[in-house]
Amino acid sequence: FVCSESFPTEATVAVRAAPSHQSEYLTCLPHGTEIYSTGRFGDFLRFHLPKEGTAEAYVPLMFRGLTLFVPGDLPSRNVSPSGSEAEQAQRLAQLEERVSHQETIIKALQAELSALRAHMSAVATAFGTLASRSS
Repeated sequence: FVCSESFPTEATVAVRAAPSHQSEYLTCLPHGTEIYSTGRFGDFLRFHLPKEGTAEAYVPLMFRGLTLFVPGDLPSRNVSPSGSEAEQAQRLAQLEERVSHQETIIKALQAELSALRAHMSAVATAFGTLASRSS
């Protein structure tokens, strides 16, 4: 992704630890920065920010009605369509790593959902007890 025409040249964009404007601020990126996105979460792009010691970071696609980033051209590569076996193996390893990471996120979300269900059940039980007392 590259900066859009509406991204002011003198502006910077906040890089966050999670896909939220309220999440931890990591750093900022100046106009002209290219982002090699590893995913999209709502209105945020996920990418790797190794210099900050974190595996993932997020920037908004839009801010206050301004589109900040748009898809850019992929860098040209002089690789045959099938690529070498080494390139294919590297690509496969990268994809397996992404799948593994996504599975970790899914498991964490499932655990959070289970905890929320248990909490809601406890709340429902408490309100049921209160309702029966008032009858």
